[in-house]
Parts: sequence; structure tokens; C-alpha cells
Amino acid sequence: MKSLLSAIRLQHFYGIALRRTGGDIWEDAITHVAVAQFIDGKITVVLDEACASDDTREAVLRRLQDTIGDVPLVLFSSADIDFLHASFHAMYDNKDRASPFLMNECWDLQRLASTLLPVISFATLEELAVYFTFPEGENPASSEAVILIFYQLIESLARMEPRIVSQANRFLEHSKSPLKRILRGLADYIRDGKNIHFIFPEVQWPTPAPNVIGVADGGFFSDTIHSVPDSDIRRFFSPQGGLSRSMEAYEERAEQTRLTVAINSAFNASQHILAEAGTGTGKSLAYLIPAIHWASYNNALGEQVVISTHTKNLQDQLFYKDIPLLARTLPFGFRAVLLKGRSNYICMKKWTHITADAGSHVQPQEREKLLPILFWIHRTRTGDISECVGFQAEANPGVWHKLASESAYCQAQRCSRSEDCFVRKIREEAKQAHVVVVNHALLFSDLVSDNAILGDYHNLVLDEAHNVEKVAQNYLGAEFSLWAVRGLTSKLYERDQTETGVLIQLRQKLQKSRLSDALQSAFLSQIQTGTDACVQFWLAAQALFQRLTTEALRKTEFAMQGDKAVRGERRVRYGPTDSLLLRVADDVDLMHEKAVKLHQALDVLSETMRQWPTDAMDGAEEMRDLIILRTDELDALLKTVDFLTEGANKDYVYWYEMPPKERSYDMRFYAVPLNIADILRNTLLEKLKTCVFSSATLSVAGQFNYYKRRIGLDAMRSEKVQEFTADSPFDYKNQSRILVPTFLPEPQSPKYNDACAELLKRITLETRRGMLVLFTSYQMMNSCYYQLRDPLNAAGIPLLMQGRDASRTQLTEHFRRERVSVLFGTDSFWEGVDVPGSALEILVITKLPFEVPSDPLVAAKMERIDAQGGKSFFDYSVPEAVIKFRQGFGRLIRSRSDRGVALVFDNRVVTKSYGSYFMRSLPVQALRMPSEEVLMNNLTTFFSIT
Repeated sequence: MKSLLSAIRLQHFYGIALRRTGGDIWEDAITHVAVAQFIDGKITVVLDEACASDDTREAVLRRLQDTIGDVPLVLFSSADIDFLHASFHAMYDNKDRASPFLMNECWDLQRLASTLLPVISFATLEELAVYFTFPEGENPASSEAVILIFYQLIESLARMEPRIVSQANRFLEHSKSPLKRILRGLADYIRDGKNIHFIFPEVQWPTPAPNVIGVADGGFFSDTIHSVPDSDIRRFFSPQGGLSRSMEAYEERAEQTRLTVAINSAFNASQHILAEAGTGTGKSLAYLIPAIHWASYNNALGEQVVISTHTKNLQDQLFYKDIPLLARTLPFGFRAVLLKGRSNYICMKKWTHITADAGSHVQPQEREKLLPILFWIHRTRTGDISECVGFQAEANPGVWHKLASESAYCQAQRCSRSEDCFVRKIREEAKQAHVVVVNHALLFSDLVSDNAILGDYHNLVLDEAHNVEKVAQNYLGAEFSLWAVRGLTSKLYERDQTETGVLIQLRQKLQKSRLSDALQSAFLSQIQTGTDACVQFWLAAQALFQRLTTEALRKTEFAMQGDKAVRGERRVRYGPTDSLLLRVADDVDLMHEKAVKLHQALDVLSETMRQWPTDAMDGAEEMRDLIILRTDELDALLKTVDFLTEGANKDYVYWYEMPPKERSYDMRFYAVPLNIADILRNTLLEKLKTCVFSSATLSVAGQFNYYKRRIGLDAMRSEKVQEFTADSPFDYKNQSRILVPTFLPEPQSPKYNDACAELLKRITLETRRGMLVLFTSYQMMNSCYYQLRDPLNAAGIPLLMQGRDASRTQLTEHFRRERVSVLFGTDSFWEGVDVPGSALEILVITKLPFEVPSDPLVAAKMERIDAQGGKSFFDYSVPEAVIKFRQGFGRLIRSRSDRGVALVFDNRVVTKSYGSYFMRSLPVQALRMPSEEVLMNNLTTFFSIT
């Protein structure tokens, strides 16, 4: 260890492991500090103390400060580094004063591991340690583990191919990253002819998940359609069938078999079916088995089945758990493909250009972000960026856009990397597959692009089908923001630390062209005109959005004084005569004028290049294609702007969203069609032989009428649409209780939030059970959080909150690991959260999940219903709320061994007439709790039964 670390001048450093009460660096506190020292090749624990109070915390921090001096430090994460900074600042009672700690060089172990081993997923030091080796028989302290993992990461880097290390050095040329010192130190060490003696075995990368399963030539071959006998399906579920031989402790579920047969009948009869099945029924196998049978029995006739999900969790379950199970179990072969949208895959052509000439493609501050991709790209088989978790594409959209595959960019017939094209490969695989798994977003993107992605298909399964309407609206609508302009202009020309973009690449290629000096000079002038026009377009767009934001704020402030209904609204509806659009009309015209000039400049460039001799410049045809591509993007952008600024289509609802942050100009404009039903029926449902709508929540009060109206099924022939309901196998009567604390104030009362917080505190402290609390607003969630944080921390009960402590996935995993913790969540936590066992034994629904009536889309839908003679509250608001309410309740009981209590704090379920819709949607009768003591006694009695 000593010689390798000496090569990078790290002979002496400290590893520090912290435990803390939460994620807020100024409000939460360190509860434990462990420090290990590395010096002269030896590791020694020098500090390991708990911080039980403010006094002991300060004493421990002072000892820590005295210990570390100005020696480099390695901590688990940047959050730990920030936390320690803040703790020292707080100790000095001056958050603006720099303490001596700030002089230390700090290494972020999480970032280093995510860069060098970008496919591993972890949130804690313990989860990271699983991938590394420790001396036999030893269980190192947390601070020792920090040092040992750090060293093994350096060994991993030293094992990299020299060309990769060299490319990493080039990416970090203008960076201040401490990784640059390691890379240069290793390069010098190897260049001097010194051999590296590795102490630890090579860190093993997890096997990448496949996106193709099975064989293409499986199934049966016939020139006529073959129905799948129900007996084949029933036999598969029988105690002697395929599932019983492949699954341990298999139990036949009568409802699952009934559901599967019903779906099989729909395939045989070319019908659509609404298949509602409660939690635990086994919905995914119930549609996978008949879908795979149908596609395999009719393989020669191209009877492929597309299966679409809403969430990544379900998509992963289908493709990495359920389908492999069936591949091992079914008596015939089949092929399944996981297909994602083009922008999920890296473009090897773009990557080749960036690695060859990063300077004209990406800014210096962006190049360090490419390192995880550099260490991943030579290992991936799929090119799916979600594999490279260390890159975090969603957090780096600007950088990823310069790497992601684009449909217009991909000129496969003359692409030098077409053989390496991940999109081409997976789409070819999908054409040969029996089953193709996608998500709703891709499904509707394909619908908008006239089936350019999926091609012609006639059989579709929509799981999590209760979300279909909302997803369809997003993809059938329009959106415009300043970032849409930035996304285009930065591809053409961007000046930050350096100049990058297509126009700069073109300028550089021109210098090496075989054109005469006169032609080069003339074309260089045209490029300059293009860059100037690009800058002017971007400046005009910025000016427009600054003015838009200023005027919108002024309008909102006025409305807030005169109309309480729109007070504080971030989403504001508008129309063609809206005063905001009238006041910024000149700014819109100016931006449009600058866009036209940019368009003209690009047209001149492409036309000039068209007239060149074929050998005038290397890569000329490709560069011209890029210019034309960006011109087409500009056309599409201007059409969107025209559509949104006119705001005149009565079949659409238009709104803008205020910037999420103060002093930001990030306004966004949207338009979505009001009548999704007709669009879905005409463009999708009428063209399909069979569509399976699967969900646990399609009906309202036992009827499917509401869903059928919203999705377009009500206008189809009655014999084409079947309905089926399968009961859950869970024994809700014995496994659960539903309690309504009727003693709480009305939800509209100013005392409601405080009363809920007090009740939550008592229930948590007295029951000490895992609790998920579902809110309908961030305001109430924040209010309850700050009232519960200190008492729960004092009791040693973790309190987790959406949007504060970690991502949704990380929060759920943390919640799942804890025996007793409390998780606060809003909208996205009402569905898709699967936490079986004791980690979730109490579910709290704070308010009935009615949509905000002033929301532009909600208001427009309700207005249309009222205008057509309906009653929007009962025809729209109540059914929508009931469906979401059922989804929320579904978080409680996830297995046959689960037991839990659902608390509905909103007493409108028993005091209002519409409350019966909610009560009838639950599997057991709700009990009224007239007092707090009666409630606590019921909780105690329920949890005392084992």
C-alpha cells in the first residue's frame, strides 16, 4: 500500500466515518465520529466516539480538529464533507467564518467509487463495502473501511488500460479534481518503469443486466391463427404444472387462474379486457402467460405482444424476475426484449467524436462528468445509460444530450459506427421478439411518431393502466421553456470557458479542407454569421423569459390581492387574449425574428456545402447533415412557440408554470388535449386486436364506467370490451384495520395540521411501528415534519421526508431497512411503494387525495363536464380521488404475512355524502374512533395479537 500511495503523494491521510440525524447540514447533528489514520503503510483507529449531546459533540469535534491538522481526509460522501464543514462552523458560532478544517484536502469516496466503478449502486458505506475485499477474519471499523475501500479504488484505477487512463487525463486537463493528481501520479509511476504490486484482488463488476432473453426461433410455426386452449393455461397453474416445479412453496391461487383464463380468452377472441385484480393476485404472471402463449402459438404470423408499464420498478420486475421464471418453466422457447426510448442509449458516433476532440464538443467543466462513462463504455453490452449509475443522466441533461442517440442524427446508412449502434441492435432484436417490454412514455412517443419505434403491432398489455390517460396527455401535448432554446443553441454554438458546438467543429474542419483560400475565407464569414445569429437568438430568448417572469409575477401579485383562489398558484391557465401574452408580444416577435435570421444563416451554410466538390473537406457530408438536423429542430421549436403563444385551440388547455426558485427565469409553457379518449380510441384502440388493461384500481364503487369514458372504451362496440375483477387473496379482515379518528378537526380548519402532527407524534412514540404517512401537499408535510423531527430524533426513530433526505428510491430503501422509522411522502409515494413486512405496519392518509380544483388542467376538464350537462365534482373529482385513495391504501398489505393499520385522518369519509364512494372502495369496513384514547386502545389491541 505504501509504495502505490507514495506515487500519488498520499503517504499520510485520515479516513473519517460519520453518523448523523438527517440530511440538513445546518439543522441536523452528528451522532458518531470514527477516525482512522493511514501513515507509513499502517492503519490505526485514532477516534471512535458517540455524540450524545451538544456538549459531547463539541468536545469530540475539537479533538477531531486537533487530530487531523492539515492532513488530507477521506470521507464517504460530499454530504459528509459538507456536514463536517457545517459542524465546525456551528462550533465557532459563525457560519461565514472559515475554520482550519477547510484547509484540508477532502476526498469523496462515494464520488470516486461512482466514477471508477460506475455500475454499482449504493447509498451507504455498508452497501459500498459489499463490493470490496477486507483482510481475512477481520471486520474493520467504519473508518478503517473507508481507507481500505479508498486504496482498492486506487488499485482499480492502476489496473485500467493505459489508453483509458490517458483519455481520463485528457478529460481532466482543465479540471481541479483531486482525481487528476492520482491519474498523473500513476502515469508517472508507470512511465518510470516501476511495476505495481497489487495487494487486493481485482474488484469484480456486477454482471450487467441483459435486455434480451430467450431465443428468436422459439414458438410454433403455422400459417393460420391458433387459439390457446384454456386447458393449457389451467394446467400450467395446477399443483402438477410448470409453476409448481419452478417456484418454492408454490400455492395455486384460484383468482389468479381465473384472471389468466379471462385474459387468454380475450386474446383468442380479439377483444379488449379491463382486468382489475387486487394486490397479491399475481397480475403480471396472469397476463404474461397468455401473452407469451399467444405470441408463440402464432409466431409465424407476427402476433407479437407489446407490454407497457408505468414505473421502472414494475418494468424491472417483469423483465428480470417474471420473464426469466417463465423462460425456465414454459415447455417452449420464446424471446423477450426490453426496449427503451432512443435517448436512453449512448451514440457511439458522438462518443467517438468527443473522445477524439473533447475541446470542440464539451466544456471543460463537463468533461469530468464524462469519466464514469469512460470507465463503463468498454464493458457495456446494451449502451443503456441507466446501467452507468455513476453518471446520473437525469442530473446532467445538458451533457447527456451531447451523447444520447438522436433519430435525425442517426444516419445509419453512412454512420461509421453503425455496427456498434446500440439502438439499431436492440430494435432489430425487438422485431424478432415474441414479447417486447416498454414503458408508457415510449408507447406514446411511438404513437406520436406514427409507430416509427415499435412498428406495427396488434396486441398490447397496459399494466398500471390507471396512469395511461395522464401519460398520454403529456406526450400528446406541447411544451416550451428557455431550456428548449438552450438545448438547441448549445448544440450549434456555445461560449463558456471555450467555444464548442457544430459551428466550431465546422470551423476547425475548414482549416484542414482542400478548398481555396478565397472559398475558405468566404465560408468562414458564413460560419461567423451563423455563430452571431445563434448568440442573438439565445439573447433574445433570455430577454423574453426575463420579461415573461417579471410580468407574470406582477400579474400574480395583482391577482393575489383581489382573488384568493389563485393565491400562490405556480400553474396559471391562459388563453389567446391573456394580458401576459399581449404585454410580451414584442419580445416574442423579436425572438422569432432572431430565429429566422439563424435559420437563414444555417440554410446558407448547408447550401454552400451542397455545392462543394465531394472531396472538398473530410466529413463534409456529415457536417451538412448536422446543420440540416439543427435547422429542422429550429423549425419544430418555432412551430411549438407559435402554437403555445396563440393559445387558441379550444380542444387544448394552456398554462404556464412559474419558476420553482426565486430570481429564476425558468418559466414553462404547456398545452395538452382535453379529450384524450377520442385520440386513444382512433389512433390506438381501434387498430388493436387485443388490449389488456391491468391494474388494481380501475373501478370506482365496483363500476368501470368512469375509466372507460376517460380512455375511450365507452364508444367501442360492447362485445369488443370485456370486464373482469379478481379479488385479492389477502385476508384483510384479519390482516388489517381501517380507523377514522373522527375527533380530529375538519381538514379546512386552521387547527387541522397541528392536530394531525400531535396525533402522529403520539402514535409513533407509543406504538414504535414502521409508518408511512401520505400527504396531499408539501405545505402540510413540511409543517408536520418540523413538529415531529426533534421528539422522534430524541426517541431514536428516523424521520424521512420526500424531497429532503434522498431520492425516492433511496428513501424507500432506507425505510425498508429500518425496523422502526417514519416516512413522509406526497404524490409519487401514493403508488409504486412496495414495503412488505414490519417496516410498514401503519399507513396514514392525512387527506382525501382530491386534485386541486384551480389547477389549469383540472379546471378545464371540470368546465367541459359541466358545459356538457354533467356534474364535474361527482363525474370527475370524486372518481379521480377514489382511484388514488385506493392506490394509497394498497401500500399497507403487500403479502399474506403482513399485518397493519390504515388511519384515515380526513373525517369527510364519514361525514360527507361522497365519503361512501371511498368507503366502498376499501376491502374492509372502516371503524370510527370517537376519541384519541379509543384510537390508541384499538392500536394496542391490534398489535398485541400475534
